[in-house]
Amino acid sequence: MKKLYLIILLISAYLFSFSQTVTETYHTPFETNNQNLWQQGTTGIFQIDHVFFETGFNESLTFGPIYSVAGFDFGASIIAGAWAEVGSGLHINFGTEQLDIDYDANMNIVRPTNFTFDPGDQLVINTGFTPSPPATSNIVTDTYDANIRLWFKFGMGMNLSANICVFSCANVDILNLNLPTEYYDMVSISNVTGISLLAGLYTWPVSEAFPFSYTDPEGISTTDITLTSNAGANVYLQNNELHSFVNPTDPNDAYFKFYFSIPKFIGALHIPYVSAVFANLSNSWAYGPFYLNYIVLESGFRLGLYHKQHLVLDPTMKGRFDFYTKLDYQIINPTNGSVISEGYDSVINYTVGNRIKIDYPCNYDFIDVTPSFEMENTFTNHTYDSIALDFVFQMLQFDMGMNSITVIPAFCVPIYYPCPTWSNPFKICSYDLCTPAVTFGGFDVGFGPLVDWQPNLFNIKYDWCNNSWEMLGFNSFPNQAPFRLEPRKFSVELNITDVLCHGEATGTATATVTNGNPPYTYEWSNGTVVSSSQPTNTQTGLEAGTHWVIVRDTKECSVFDSKVIIEPEEDL
Repeated sequence: MKKLYLIILLISAYLFSFSQTVTETYHTPFETNNQNLWQQGTTGIFQIDHVFFETGFNESLTFGPIYSVAGFDFGASIIAGAWAEVGSGLHINFGTEQLDIDYDANMNIVRPTNFTFDPGDQLVINTGFTPSPPATSNIVTDTYDANIRLWFKFGMGMNLSANICVFSCANVDILNLNLPTEYYDMVSISNVTGISLLAGLYTWPVSEAFPFSYTDPEGISTTDITLTSNAGANVYLQNNELHSFVNPTDPNDAYFKFYFSIPKFIGALHIPYVSAVFANLSNSWAYGPFYLNYIVLESGFRLGLYHKQHLVLDPTMKGRFDFYTKLDYQIINPTNGSVISEGYDSVINYTVGNRIKIDYPCNYDFIDVTPSFEMENTFTNHTYDSIALDFVFQMLQFDMGMNSITVIPAFCVPIYYPCPTWSNPFKICSYDLCTPAVTFGGFDVGFGPLVDWQPNLFNIKYDWCNNSWEMLGFNSFPNQAPFRLEPRKFSVELNITDVLCHGEATGTATATVTNGNPPYTYEWSNGTVVSSSQPTNTQTGLEAGTHWVIVRDTKECSVFDSKVIIEPEEDL
């Protein structure tokens, strides 16, 4: 029985403590639009330059004698010079791609329930936020306007002149050649303009250039090229972070694919007997409408270039409380209990997730607190290529079927009848009565591969962009609906007993305290000061007149009451 009573007591205490707080929730749909994907702000492009080499020279020389005879010059000198510049590199640039971000969150303020605390108490306010479901948060980016250029630069110049002297000297230009340095795009690939080779000598528009596929005549290698794309992002929330991840992993999703077939390569070497076997390890066979595609053995190397983009918004929510009266406060780290900052002010700025401790002022029956919210953040754009080399080994794969066959063709019989009587001259009309064709629809079935082993040999990453900055333009939520903090009312009531006979000191006064934090200090008008943990205190032997009491609790909050003790009138 005692155990049952103890369990009930513990449950009651838990429910009572749980009910001592209330949660205020504020919906804050943060958003920003038309921000640059590659750097802070709304404008700018992102580009990468890799110089393969740059070299050149600039040389000159002068040779040849000039003599002076009897005050005259005779002879000749040659002045020669040459310069050249040559270089090559890779230039990659994106356009002004932009993105929009929606981050929908609920701000949660857990405060003490009203009338569960007293003036002067230290109150604990816990803060936090929870993202709304992922469907209400999103990162939407523009598709790429990418341009990849393999450039070559060249420039050169030569000059040759002579200074010829016969009695006097004259300068003669023999050769003067100057080709200023120019940049030429040897290869230009763009998902806007297509492909250009040799500085525009050969061009293919996007519709003709992509997808590009080539298989050599022997079927040894296959190359497929599509456009680099950031489409198909998976947007999700993880630890309050909003992620957008373009993460292709299927070999069919590589934007550059190269496959090298080992059996086809051996078959093309024309090794007696061996090559003939390897050349037919995979093939097709047909007999009439029946067909069979088979792979007895296929192995090779597959190189895939996968374009990936990982965008992360890591929010830091900032909050503000306006109390409209100054009070003492502390901002606490809830993880280790350390004090982050403290002060005395009517405005408290904090990071959502911190714990706020305030000393409720003694002289306020209630305080309306106005919260405000804004978001700071760290935004990371990690755009990179992943290069994967896989070994492919497959055995026993079959695909067979039969094309549709007409069993009985459609058959038509003409039906003749007199045309309507109003036709003139008289005519015979006809129509065809047909039966539908009877066909066999065909079939297609597949099996295997029975063995499918495709281990990854290596995977390396090449960063295009790996930068972080604060994403600008998010809206804020100032001056939200206030919540009220209201303590139990700390009060004292004075009850008196009047003097029985005129001129005597037989009156009494009893002070009864409601709420507050004991022990109390009772300061009476008769000069008596009493400290007591009891909520009542009585003074006796009081004369007629006004009597008062001031009660202070341990938090230095005070209340006051006064009453008049009367006495009978003096007998005549």
